[in-house]
Amino acid sequence: MVARALAGLVEGGKHQEMFSFILAQVKEMLAAREENLREAIKERVAEHGGKFVGWAVGAGIAKRVLSAVNSELDKISPDSSEIRDAFDEWARAEIAKLETDPARAAELGQALRGVMTHETVQAWVWDVWARMRRALELDAANPHGRSVAVIEAALVNLAEVLGRDEATQARLNEALRGGVLRLLPSAQAEGAKFIGHVVGAWDAKTITEKLELRVGKDLQYIRVNGTLVGFVLGAALSLLARLAPAHP
Repeated sequence: MVARALAGLVEGGKHQEMFSFILAQVKEMLAAREENLREAIKERVAEHGGKFVGWAVGAGIAKRVLSAVNSELDKISPDSSEIRDAFDEWARAEIAKLETDPARAAELGQALRGVMTHETVQAWVWDVWARMRRALELDAANPHGRSVAVIEAALVNLAEVLGRDEATQARLNEALRGGVLRLLPSAQAEGAKFIGHVVGAWDAKTITEKLELRVGKDLQYIRVNGTLVGFVLGAALSLLARLAPAHP
């Protein structure tokens, strides 16, 4: 996942933007510490050539060294340079190693876990999350808030894409179908267990009430018809018993 994310950044040229930012920071650092660097170079010249050489040519050498460094940094333009090309090649090679070399991927995973499990990083993440959550809650409470507008625009865009893109519709349907098929077995077992637990807790009165509510008026019709049919059959049998001749 990290390799794919980095590959996307490289394809979009974001790594060169980062490289430019680093170069700008280096230039600012050199400009801010130019005097200290001059003195350090003069001291090194004096150490190797003696105090007299350091006094005579140390300042000139320091000036030329710093000038050469700044000149080389200026040559690294955003358009093209050997250093930028080498950095681009190195970044792509490292990403390829992450995708193909299990040892390198394991090293990166261990490093990421070490960073994310550090107490300072965890405290910072939770603080950022708390601030973001609070801001989102306040913004969501506002009918004209930005988060509401963003969510609304996203849903409208999704509806438009689904309405006109048959390929997206097919992918979404297939994803939903696969998700339902994966959930059905466990959902079926849990549903049967739940129904059995609920029905098993019913007593005779509860079951009777449930049946009456479910059947409704038809149950009263059955009761009346059953009573009438029983009465008619009982009367007929009684009449036949009375009319039948008695055996000697």
